Amino acid sequence: MDTLTNCTICYYRYSHISHIPLILSCGHTFCKTCITKITKCPQCRNNISSTAINRLLLQKKHETKDICFDSGKNLFCPQCDIALCLNCLSNHGTHGIISIKDPNLSSIIKESLDNSYLLLLKSNKKMQKSLEKIQRVKDKIVDKKKVLMNMVNDGFDNLIILLQIRKQEIVSEIERFYTPASSKIDYLLCEIEVGINKNNEEIESIYSIKDIDIKKQLDEIKPFKSQSIDKKLMKKVFSQCRSI
Repeated sequence: MDTLTNCTICYYRYSHISHIPLILSCGHTFCKTCITKITKCPQCRNNISSTAINRLLLQKKHETKDICFDSGKNLFCPQCDIALCLNCLSNHGTHGIISIKDPNLSSIIKESLDNSYLLLLKSNKKMQKSLEKIQRVKDKIVDKKKVLMNMVNDGFDNLIILLQIRKQEIVSEIERFYTPASSKIDYLLCEIEVGINKNNEEIESIYSIKDIDIKKQLDEIKPFKSQSIDKKLMKKVFSQCRSI
């Protein structure tokens, strides 16, 4: 009998329902049924000041799956596929317990193993179908993602091309509108500079004859003529500048 999963007072196995393992303040563990009416630990005789459920033992019970560790295992549970001792019968009462000396035990074990084998094969087959189904779903998701990514990339590539075309159209519009006006302004500026230069030359000539007699001055002044620019051209350029 496993003393880790059985109460050492009543020898019943710990469970979540009838024999809940309680760990005492001294560290020893017994089932709740056995220590309900006592005030001292049955093992060390220390006073019981507090108790708590020993969940580790409950977990241990779950992990061992009721395996009996008693050396006198003369019985076999075909339902659980384990050997048992007399103390374990209460936990397997409806499982069709047989003696390990039963001549049919070998065939029973073989049948149990065959059943387990078939169940495992069936389980694997079912899981394989589930695996294939999930893989198909995953493949569909990957394909859908690929299609959407291609759509997004193609859409933005086309949009970039359209934007570049539109950009070039706008640039051409600007060039077509402003370049002629700029050229005319350059021509007008050049004309003005030429006129200013010629006027400056005439001014210098006037200063050079200011000291001669009046009659000669009149003769010298006749050739002088102020320079002017093309007024029609200037008017047209100013009109374009105002419309910009």
